[in-house]
Amino acid sequence: MPKPEKTNKNLKVPFDSLTLCAVLTELTPQIVGGQIQEVRQPTPTEIQFSVRHQGETYWLVFSVDVRFARMHRIGVRSANPPTPPNFCMVLRKYLENGIVQSVVQRDFDRVVEIGILTKNAEGEATHVTLVGEFMGKHSNLILVRDNGTIIDAIKRISHRINRVREILPGSPYLSPPPQADRANPFDFSALASVAEAFSEETALTEATLSERLMQTFTGLSPFLAREIALRVLAQSGSLSENLTAVWIEIFGATAQGH
Repeated sequence: MPKPEKTNKNLKVPFDSLTLCAVLTELTPQIVGGQIQEVRQPTPTEIQFSVRHQGETYWLVFSVDVRFARMHRIGVRSANPPTPPNFCMVLRKYLENGIVQSVVQRDFDRVVEIGILTKNAEGEATHVTLVGEFMGKHSNLILVRDNGTIIDAIKRISHRINRVREILPGSPYLSPPPQADRANPFDFSALASVAEAFSEETALTEATLSERLMQTFTGLSPFLAREIALRVLAQSGSLSENLTAVWIEIFGATAQGH
C-alpha cells in the first residue's frame, strides 16, 4: 500500500451528508412528537424555532448561508428584528403550535424533510413539510403543502433564475435532481467496483481513490472521501479488505446510529 499523502491543514470540514445524518440521529428523538412554539428569523438566511417535548425546550437553527448552510440545535437564540420578514410570518402562521411528526433525511443527501401536523385557515387539521436543502449556493428552506405545492420559501427562485426548478408560492415542489448513476453508501456491494478500478493501470493514491469514491457513491463530500481514502491507505491489507473495514467503521456505525 502507498503511504498517505500529507493533509492540508486548511481543509474545511463541511456540513455534508454524514454530518446531517449524525445531527438528525441525535435530534429526531428529541423533537418528534413535540410542539413548535416560537419562530424567529434573525437574518435573511436563518430561521430559528423552538420545540417543546417531554418537558424540555429545544431551539433549532436552519441556515441557508452560501458558506455555512446547516441545521442543528442551539443553546442561545438570536434576537428578533423589529419587523419580522414575510417568510417568518408565513412560518409562524403554519408552524407555531404544530406537532413535529417526522424527521427524514432524503436518500443520504443534504436534504431534510420535517413533517408537521398543523391547522389551516379554517382550523382544520392539515400536514405541511418543512424542507431544508443545505447545498451551498443552492441552499433553501421551503414550506410545502400536503398536496405537494409550495407555500413559500426563504429564497424564491423564479423561472428566469432556474428554468428546471422554479421555487415560488403555488408551484409544485420538485426535489433536487438525484445522482442516479451513483450508489447509496450503505450499499456495501458497490465497493467491489472501486477496488476493481485500481486492479489494472490506475495508480492508487489518496487523490485517485477519493475521486473514485465520489464518482461511485452519492452524498460523499470531498472532505469525507479524502478521510476515507486516508484511512484506507494507512492500513496494510489489500485494497478490498481495507475498503470494507473502513466502510464498516464509518457507515456501519452510522447505520446503527453511532
